[in-house]
Amino acid sequence: MDVTGTWAVGPVIYTVTQTGDTVVSESSFGRGEGHFTGPNTFVMTFFGNATFTATVQGDTIYWSNNFRWVRQGAAAAPSPQTPRSAGQSGTRHPAPGSLGSSSPAVQSPIAQSPQVQTPPAPSSNQVAPSGGASAAPSTSAVAAATGGSLPALPHRLELLLIRDNPDLLDKAAAEFARWQVYAEQTEWKNVAYQAAGCGQMDRPRCGPNAPPPATTHPRVRVFAFEWQKLIQQRPDLAKGKLLDVFLNPAADWSFVKQESGWDDRLINVVGVFLFAKDQVVDRQVEMVAPQLAPVVKQQLTLAASKAPTNLWFSVPLGACKYDFDKKAIVLCGQNASNVLPANQFRNLPPTARATANYGTVKMPLTVEPDTSIGTMTSHLVLLKWRELLVGGGSSSGLPSINVLALDRPIQAQFISVDAKDAERLKLVHGPGFEGRVYISVDHVELAGSGRYRTGILFGRLQKVDFIAANKEVFATLGLQDLSQGGRPAPRAATSVEDQNAVARAPGNQPVARQRTTMAATPEPAATAPSQEAQDPRLAQLSPEVRQIMLNEATQASRLCQNNELLTAFNGCSCYSRRVLDERLKEGVHSITPSPSSPASTGFTEPLINLASHLNTSECVNPPGILEYGRAHATQFLSRLSKYSTAQRTDIVECVGPTLAKNYAAKPAPVLSLAYVNQLFGSAMASCGGPGGR
Repeated sequence: MDVTGTWAVGPVIYTVTQTGDTVVSESSFGRGEGHFTGPNTFVMTFFGNATFTATVQGDTIYWSNNFRWVRQGAAAAPSPQTPRSAGQSGTRHPAPGSLGSSSPAVQSPIAQSPQVQTPPAPSSNQVAPSGGASAAPSTSAVAAATGGSLPALPHRLELLLIRDNPDLLDKAAAEFARWQVYAEQTEWKNVAYQAAGCGQMDRPRCGPNAPPPATTHPRVRVFAFEWQKLIQQRPDLAKGKLLDVFLNPAADWSFVKQESGWDDRLINVVGVFLFAKDQVVDRQVEMVAPQLAPVVKQQLTLAASKAPTNLWFSVPLGACKYDFDKKAIVLCGQNASNVLPANQFRNLPPTARATANYGTVKMPLTVEPDTSIGTMTSHLVLLKWRELLVGGGSSSGLPSINVLALDRPIQAQFISVDAKDAERLKLVHGPGFEGRVYISVDHVELAGSGRYRTGILFGRLQKVDFIAANKEVFATLGLQDLSQGGRPAPRAATSVEDQNAVARAPGNQPVARQRTTMAATPEPAATAPSQEAQDPRLAQLSPEVRQIMLNEATQASRLCQNNELLTAFNGCSCYSRRVLDERLKEGVHSITPSPSSPASTGFTEPLINLASHLNTSECVNPPGILEYGRAHATQFLSRLSKYSTAQRTDIVECVGPTLAKNYAAKPAPVLSLAYVNQLFGSAMASCGGPGGR
């Protein structure tokens, strides 16, 4: 990974230099210094005391405060006569350490935000930079490309939860307003910096010790949309295009260019806010938030009524091997037999006991950068709005949806595909592939109580696409291929037909349509691991309690099998034993029986919560860690062209044993991806990979 080069955020340019693991940034906002902490992550400190974490993906650097830098030259720069397409340069944001941070040490100590004014239009002989943007693809166009379905982003699921359980907003609205006000106060300061032309060549550097002038730069136009005002003044816009900007990362921003004063020749700054400016700027958050709760309820109720119901989940999959007898790839790792993760919520309501139940797939807040318009499009407010909707302990206190209750199960351990295509698409020991599960949402119910309350999404399964790393759909599991009812029925292999290729094969030749088969396998019976079943401690318990313990061991084993890290680093046999140890230590008092509904009998603390703090340091699985290190090193190095095939092989063969040795020497009490990435980065560096010799 080499981030040396020029990166842009609207009109601001950052010159980044990488030497080994050290990274330095120079810009009009000052100097930033940092170092790599993993294969594609680094930290950087600005102004000496504001530190942010960066993740590099292709030509974009994603920062921990929700801003992005785009590599200069990654897309063709438009001429002054050609509006800039939103898709050409990605999201434009202030840089970390300057405008976007909520850290007091980074913000400019402006006594009062300058008034955003519209300057006079330039004369016909004025020369101004290009700041326009063509209309982004509408959400409906994006949905059409996936058969009318949209990604099941977390905020979309939460809106469905609110739609069917509107009383949740009674308690959540005020807290939602509080955190949204914080974000909007910061964003109004960002707009003030942009309005003043900070970062322009004819303006001095703006920073903590150099507040922006209180006047608008003559080449800057600011378009601020305040939903609270517009719902009264322009309700059609507030309920339509403007609301869609909050809902959809791929929103159509073309309505902005219809505003009076837009000029493609100028620097156009666009800001979107939930609340009116006079309700948040220079106001005490704790005082104003309760007053703004009705605005939150009004907007979220409208947003929930527009929540899409045709959604798809993206599940990362991998193939252990190619079975030449079956002429099929064999799924392994995180989802060895079930495409979707196992359900970990025990106390299901009666309505969910006849359905095929799975855990939800944790999709990112967005699958691609938000569309933009103008030179700087405000996304901080929109990102915070979506983040607050996402439950599971979020600031707003809304519960999250953790269970999918589908009308039929999904099982596909073997995916039949020709050996040549499996090799061409690198399906085995390659970068992995995607299972895209399409569903139609019926309704969402609430289950549980207190901090264990969760949402259960009931839906109908439509199909499953299997998509290679090059975006080619190489197999589809349609409704006719899925068993009926709540349990899969054993049956012979069934034919399915590939979709048209989403991407072109090498040589720009269309990928041929072909017949493939997919063998559906019945779900194994829920039996406890034999080692746990023979544990002498269980003999001292009553038959009912013993069965509850064994059921828990079975669930722990399934949880492990659906988690790549647990499988590789702990081993599922040891992991399920540790869960049983913990449950036996807690004793019978930790069990919450339900005489009227024995099927809901379980533990006071659900397994998924126990897993978050379970000490598994005694469970070290060197063979699994070795294979994990080899597989991830192979995947990582495949994206780097500076290493020869021989060098890659040497590094891969070194990383696996090194990672296993280092973890065994210092195992994590509670296994985490952050710790694994740290060890992986160290192993990669010591073996001559990026950051090494």
